Amino acid sequence: MHHTRFLIGLLLAAGAASAQSAICRAAPAGDAAANGSDWSRATTLTAALANPACTEIWLQQGLYRAPDYDGFAINRPLHLYGGFRGHETLRTQRGVDSQSTVLSGDVAGDDAADAHGIVRSVADIVNDPLLKNAAHVVAIGGTGWPGNGVYTPADTVIDGLTITAGYANFSSGFEREGGGLLCNAVGAGTE
Repeated sequence: MHHTRFLIGLLLAAGAASAQSAICRAAPAGDAAANGSDWSRATTLTAALANPACTEIWLQQGLYRAPDYDGFAINRPLHLYGGFRGHETLRTQRGVDSQSTVLSGDVAGDDAADAHGIVRSVADIVNDPLLKNAAHVVAIGGTGWPGNGVYTPADTVIDGLTITAGYANFSSGFEREGGGLLCNAVGAGTE
């Protein structure tokens, strides 16, 4: 009897551990209702970031526009990898061209960008008081705005991505820092 309880407990613990360290797959044309468990069920980047079960997110090559002025918020330890074609089963199978996976702050889609969606010059950003670009394309660790994360004490990895078209051009506060990436957390910066 004790052996059966132990085995059931071990299986439950293994299931909980795998739920806590899920790889989620996202695609530019992903389905927000999908769970990202494989490429045929690819979700959106925004949905994957909102799903606490996603601790590692694989991004299919393409352009990901920030959903709004607040950009993409990372508010927990997370590993974000770009360069996937949409069929890989191992991270080591992905491509190495970071220009193929782009996170853009061009919410309105009106900046002058190259074929990959990369804005090469700040002069090419079209902005006005309507805030057509995210202040921070990616915000790690929170900024104090609603929905923009909390302090993140553990490791976060961003790899194989190009971050472009953030517009942190304000006179004070976090809105004047980190147009592409605002990291308001502790980090080692070794990878």
